[in-house]
Amino acid sequence: MEKNPLFKMSESLRRGIETTLVFLDENLCEFEKLIKSNGIKSEFYVEKNNLSFEQRKKILFEIEKIKKTLKELKHTLKLSKTVSEIEKTIWAHCSGLWEALVEIESRYLKRYGEVPLGLPDYLDPKIAEIVKSIKRISDITCRK
Repeated sequence: MEKNPLFKMSESLRRGIETTLVFLDENLCEFEKLIKSNGIKSEFYVEKNNLSFEQRKKILFEIEKIKKTLKELKHTLKLSKTVSEIEKTIWAHCSGLWEALVEIESRYLKRYGEVPLGLPDYLDPKIAEIVKSIKRISDITCRK
């Protein structure tokens, strides 16, 4: 038989606390990933981990302290764990990317000023191909 929780909370209050603590925990996990990596390098995006060894050590120490407190809060307040499925995360990102990519097709670029002659013939097919790939990635996450 499970013990009664220390505090009797409404479901709304419990969800509010859980939501904020899940957000905190998710960000702490992201910090850990960033701290433990040397960054990534791609065509337009570069992450550079310029934290010193000492900074990394101190941040990881603070993260561990927070996680111990989170563990206690979860147990004492009888809070639930949230499971984030990577396929849903990728699918959601694809949805946002699709919209952003469509916005740089030549017909929408006019809002920024005159579009140079020949740019639509060059850019639009490239963007269309990227959109197709993003759609395929999205579709792959929906298959089982």
